[in-house]
Amino acid sequence: YATTPEETEAMVERAVMSGRPSFVHVQLAKYAGRESGNIGSLNPKPVVGALAASEVTAHDYAQGARM
Repeated sequence: YATTPEETEAMVERAVMSGRPSFVHVQLAKYAGRESGNIGSLNPKPVVGALAASEVTAHDYAQGARM
């Protein structure tokens, strides 16, 4: 269960290196909406706006990315 970008990156790298099907459980931003299995929120409206400080990453692959 990853709660930080660093944990997520390490888990994804480990999953890719294993060469096997993998799951990486990641804590999503509370602003991201609800899972589709929640009948009351099957089609949540997208959240538009700046990322929270805890959602910002310094990784090169994210440069220029927009929410």
